[in-house]
Formats: sequence, C-alpha cells, structure tokens
Amino acid sequence: AGLGEACPDGFAETERCFQLFLQRLEGDALVSVARALARVQREIVEQCDGDAPVPASLNFLASDGRRLVAARHGRTLWLYRGDQVRVVASERLWPEGEWEEVAEGEVIGVDADLSVHRWSARELA
Repeated sequence: AGLGEACPDGFAETERCFQLFLQRLEGDALVSVARALARVQREIVEQCDGDAPVPASLNFLASDGRRLVAARHGRTLWLYRGDQVRVVASERLWPEGEWEEVAEGEVIGVDADLSVHRWSARELA
C-alpha cells in the first residue's frame, strides 16, 4: 500500500505511516528498524514534496520498550544523555544536561544498554 492510497475509515496519517513502517520492517536488529524508519520517511517526503510550496517536515520515533529509533527531517530533534537515561524530544525539555542536536537527515538508535548509534538516513534508505 502506498501513502497516496486512501486510508481506511478512521485511519489517521500517523496510523498510515505506522502501517508503512511495519511493511518495510525486515528483522528486529536495531539497524533493520532504523532502515525501515528511514525508508518510510523518504517515501513520505518524496510523495509530499512534489509541487508543495513548503517542503515536508517530520520526525519519526519507534520503540519496542527496550530500544528506540528516531529519524529527523525538517524539524529539530534532540537527544539527552543522562545517567541511566536517554531522552529524545523535538525540543530541549530542560536547560541543563547534555542535549545533543540530531543532525538533519540523521537516524539515531538507542539500545537496551543505552548505547547510542547514528546513521545517515540517505545511507539507510
């Protein structure tokens, strides 16, 4: 199913994006999840940017409760590295601490052991 197809009644855009993500998912390794997220983001941007006067901007985040993957396009995205915690948010939620801006077109992953991985969305998609 493509993004341009009609959504079933009651489906929101985020639900359609999630369905696309599940369709692109091939395995549960962190890099596989990151690849699926990057591919869906690329597909949506390609379809939405066509003749649009303003380019698409969206962030995606997926988590299974143990690991997290997030992708940035056209909006800000921040990563906080604290003691025994990682936070991903569109804005810095508090002024202190080690907030790192996720680069435009970057995909990040956080493993269960809180290690952080970074990829270029272009390389993954």
